[in-house]
Amino acid sequence: EPKLLVAAHPTRGVDIRAADKIHQQLIQLRGRGGAILLFSLDLEELFLLSDRLIVISHGQIRASLRRHEFDERRVGAAMAGGPVEVPH
Repeated sequence: EPKLLVAAHPTRGVDIRAADKIHQQLIQLRGRGGAILLFSLDLEELFLLSDRLIVISHGQIRASLRRHEFDERRVGAAMAGGPVEVPH
């Protein structure tokens, strides 16, 4: 039972059923208290699995967002290197 799992693009190249199974396994691990460091280019996957999202662009952290702050506009602005407005 890992305390930390690093997953880089865990569903790249797999069919939708396999991707769903991988997602469920990651969600179950998280539910049991495991930490997951997830790297993915798939925003849907990141939004589904993440409690916190860190956007790195041009070698710098551009945004650190909690689940309730996730939206495509904010993430897109951060990915482009622009300012990210987050309500307090």
